[in-house]
Amino acid sequence: MSHQLVLMTADTAGSIEGSQAKWGHLGLAVNVPEGTYHVVTWSKKTERNFNATEGWSVHDAGKSFKGGDGRGLWYRGTVELHDRGRRDSIRGQPTPVTFMQEQVEGNWLTFKRALLIVTFCEREGRVEWAGWMRSGEDVFWPIDIEIFDPTADLLAPLGRAWPRTALADELVTVVGLGSVGGAACEAMAAYGVRRFALVDEDRLSAKNFARHRAIRRHHGKHKVDSVAEMMCERDASIDVEPIRANVVYDADKIRPLIKESALVACFTDGPESRRVVNHLAFWARRPVVFGCTLDFGSYGEILVLLPGRTGCLECNRVALRNSMEIERGLEYSELQERLESTPGRHFGMSRAESHYGVDPGMIGTTAVGADLHLVGAISAKAIVATLLTRAGFREQQLPGSQALIGLRPAVIPDPEPFCRAGRTGELAWLPTSSPRTGCRTCGEAA
Repeated sequence: MSHQLVLMTADTAGSIEGSQAKWGHLGLAVNVPEGTYHVVTWSKKTERNFNATEGWSVHDAGKSFKGGDGRGLWYRGTVELHDRGRRDSIRGQPTPVTFMQEQVEGNWLTFKRALLIVTFCEREGRVEWAGWMRSGEDVFWPIDIEIFDPTADLLAPLGRAWPRTALADELVTVVGLGSVGGAACEAMAAYGVRRFALVDEDRLSAKNFARHRAIRRHHGKHKVDSVAEMMCERDASIDVEPIRANVVYDADKIRPLIKESALVACFTDGPESRRVVNHLAFWARRPVVFGCTLDFGSYGEILVLLPGRTGCLECNRVALRNSMEIERGLEYSELQERLESTPGRHFGMSRAESHYGVDPGMIGTTAVGADLHLVGAISAKAIVATLLTRAGFREQQLPGSQALIGLRPAVIPDPEPFCRAGRTGELAWLPTSSPRTGCRTCGEAA
């Protein structure tokens, strides 16, 4: 019986403890396949029932299942009863009914319809709860019980092990909520970032679900709304503002938002939107982090660009021009070669094809979803490390400003610097270029 579980909210437990009654009834929502018994109502003795699902009724644990409604009883018990139940649970044996009757206050009721009982006692200044499941007329097996607060801080168990307070008030603007951006948002929230502004104009279409972390019932939703809903459903303390906008055409709307932000993260497809984001962020004197895949999903790339300290996206692309035109030349030339050598065959690119003058209908996707999620997760790590470093946590300093991740690189090594991530799973951190004199984005920083 040890696999059975009783769930009760902390508010309900507190109300029962403070009722001054010795016993009462419980109403249960029973999920028979899962073996869970959620307390949905309670009463003092035979008085009226009180609701016990505040803040939790919309979740599966608080719903009644067909044929699964049940009843239970609660009692004030003793420490000796709970100690006996703990020993019996370890030994895999039931607790004697005669002993239980002696260790509870109030009259022991017959269990003609009740499924279980729960008891509580005070131990060293704290209230302790225990549960027993009825089997037959007179046999009671110890089972697990959890008292939980549905409104509690989800990350509270981290305690002082992680500097969440340094991240809680920082606003991060995320532009591009595709496969990489969505995964990055989830990871940032897990690190303790609480405030997000999400910018994207696209909707989720059927082809997106091969890579996106969104659930299928969100088909047709705007990506910003889907990601915001999933984040808030998991953790209600997160503050998310979804903004349906195109950063290129709606730059005037985005510029004030970037000024309010501590950092800008960009996961858009295509060079135009990425350059606009970089330009807006640098002129607002805000750090910007880029995450994407390159060369048809062969590499992941993360750039951490700081105004006044590193060159902008354009400066870095110019510096790499001799080895690889990674945003246009590399992918476009390889695409043309594949189109000529394999007519009618469907293959893909890791970003929007319209930027490259290619009919989108000819292209599928070759970037693997889990690889994109990996890039998003490491991007989130870089974002959080940047925020914490600026807050004075020196141990969070990154080893470089550009990360290259080998996702599925070619057997024949690509030119420098991509040869640094020439094997699957290889991660290389490199420095970025300095600002160029006369750069329109770096401005005075050059």
